[in-house]
Amino acid sequence: MDKLVTNNLTEIAGRRILVTGINGFIGCNLAVVAQNSDADVYGIDLPGTSGNADKIRYSLISSPKQITVNEVESLDREYFKNIISEHRVDIVIHLAGDTSRNYDHSKWAKSIESNVSPVLSLLTAIAEMPDSDRPVLIIPGSQMEYGLAPMPWAESRLAMPVNAYGVSKLLATDLILAAVRTGIVKASVIRLPLVFGPGQNLTMVVPEIICKALMGIDIPMTEGRQQRRFVFVNDVAVFILKMANLLCTENAVPPLVNAIANEPVSIADIAQKTIKLIESKAKLKMGALSSRGDELMQAWPDTSLADSMKLINVTSLDKALSDTVDWYKENDWFTSMVSLTN
Repeated sequence: MDKLVTNNLTEIAGRRILVTGINGFIGCNLAVVAQNSDADVYGIDLPGTSGNADKIRYSLISSPKQITVNEVESLDREYFKNIISEHRVDIVIHLAGDTSRNYDHSKWAKSIESNVSPVLSLLTAIAEMPDSDRPVLIIPGSQMEYGLAPMPWAESRLAMPVNAYGVSKLLATDLILAAVRTGIVKASVIRLPLVFGPGQNLTMVVPEIICKALMGIDIPMTEGRQQRRFVFVNDVAVFILKMANLLCTENAVPPLVNAIANEPVSIADIAQKTIKLIESKAKLKMGALSSRGDELMQAWPDTSLADSMKLINVTSLDKALSDTVDWYKENDWFTSMVSLTN
């Protein structure tokens, strides 16, 4: 299989980009797109996370450069000031945080501490820097911020999150928007739909289906009637980097944008497409699992604003699924780390 990352975004060549959470799913993919575009990439992540992340990055690009990753336990104001100043950073892409979708109210403190406190530290650090030294800032938000809000989920829709992740991401979004309004930073929050692609944790729906299908393990699921919008991780990386460049070069950049996405599709359709693509003997056990009582059958962001910006042509769902399946086939070391059972 050809290497997946072939994008060359000439507009970010020479940009100095700091990526927090660089060893995570989106971080790995974004870093190699930025590298391939001749940007200087610096990373921050938790101790002990670089080994597998390096393997993922090497699997995505033909001639990867070594990325400097600083492994730290926590992100405070002084640390942010020092690393931004040391590398004369133009762009900060803050991906670090807790991604668990927890509905247990006793766990909310962890999500808020992981997803809100570092944003406050980062904004405080930027506010204390001279105007000429302040980087622009991109933070991915989530469609889970909308929660139980009625459709359509346009950026102006009042958010109604129902789990710790959605609440913490909304708090971080509000901090960023307040900082933009008061002139502290040029920034944009990019609310993401359901993202999938190479190197994603197998607890997420698309890689779980792919890996069980590859192993011939039957797949218990709900009836799969839920309709969602998905997007390939490479498209997300390109969109984020193009938005970051706009912040560097233009003044009228929206501070809140729902990211680009494919058209709505049911979970059942995603599962059936994957089984057919792999020609797997695994069976889809539709209805074996119960849906959450409060789960919306139709839930996705309105991407009209992002579409109007014409920054990227979205990869078709079939092509994105095919590329993702190929990656998991060729990188069985990744799936071997996780036990998949019925």
